Amino acid sequence: MTNLDVYQMYLAIKQHFSDGSYDYHKYNGKIRVNAEKFNSRKDRFHFEKIKRKMQDNPEQVLRYLVANLHDDPKLWIGQLGTSEAEAKYKAWQKYQESIGYEFQQACSEISEAMIEREIDFNELLTIPKDHSLAAGPHLLQLYNNQTIRAEDLITFDLVLDGLFSRWNKTIKDTFFWPISYEYLQRYAPFLEIDGKRARATMRKEFL
Repeated sequence: MTNLDVYQMYLAIKQHFSDGSYDYHKYNGKIRVNAEKFNSRKDRFHFEKIKRKMQDNPEQVLRYLVANLHDDPKLWIGQLGTSEAEAKYKAWQKYQESIGYEFQQACSEISEAMIEREIDFNELLTIPKDHSLAAGPHLLQLYNNQTIRAEDLITFDLVLDGLFSRWNKTIKDTFFWPISYEYLQRYAPFLEIDGKRARATMRKEFL
């Protein structure tokens, strides 16, 4: 893996999460780069630093970039070589390695929230009657107030076979939900979710 490869991957991930017309997976991470322009960059040593940090492993470099750019694609490459960026990557990696357990914990918290609000599972997924006082379905509200993570919401969509598509037809909000939906759709392909385990977790917690 060359420094130019890291640069290309960096640009591709940034564009994937910031430009609705570019899809990293559709184009297999390919994006036009200019080697001469890259070699003239004064910050090109940062790409070498990340490459070495990830042991010249393309998959690790990809995960490092996704961990740091998926929620803030405007980050400059110099910010990705800091101890803060490395800590964020390690925390993200640790979460991904235990994503099934983390989803189980999230479902327990959701179950508690359902008891507190006195709602059943169907009500969790639908828009409250007084929509003027709510930011979408109860489950989406839990995500908006950071009670659950994006990974949890994506898992619900996976297990429930198109939950987001159904929300698109019922949620009237034309600003916050469309932005969240676009982000969730773009983030989901980078996650490794065990659908069978997640389905079993939901049956245990909600049925």
